[in-house]
Parts: sequence; C-alpha cells; structure tokens
Amino acid sequence: MHKMKWYLAQDYQFIESFVRLLASAIAHAPRLEDSIPAAQFLALVTGPENTYFQRSFVALDMTPEEQTAPPAPETLAFCS
Repeated sequence: MHKMKWYLAQDYQFIESFVRLLASAIAHAPRLEDSIPAAQFLALVTGPENTYFQRSFVALDMTPEEQTAPPAPETLAFCS
C-alpha cells in the first residue's frame, strides 16, 4: 500500500504541470478549431481524472503530507 500511495502522490504532481501545458496550448492555438481537441482533453483531465486522485487519497486514508510528498527526481524531470 505504501508504494501505491507514493505513486499516486507523484503522479498527481504531474497533473498540475500538465493542466498548465494544455491551457497554454489552447491559449496559443492559431484558430478555434485547433484548440478544441486540447480543450476537450483538458476537461477530461480536470474532471474525472482529478476526482480519481482525490477519491483515491481518501480511500487510502492518505494524510496531507503523504499527498504532497516531495517530488522524486523522475517526477521533477518529467514536469520540467
């Protein structure tokens, strides 16, 4: 269970950077139709995907400290 908690905390850190990346792609798309696929995917990631992490944190009884564990080197590299 410890490994699953660690994995979820690391993966959730990526979501924030990914949401910002998608939002930037939408904002800089040359035309509306170019932004629609990213906007639809952004809605998916910030809806059910975000709820998944929050529900998992509760189901695994994760403390706030466990939810915000320091990023692993791989997580930092991926977010960069």
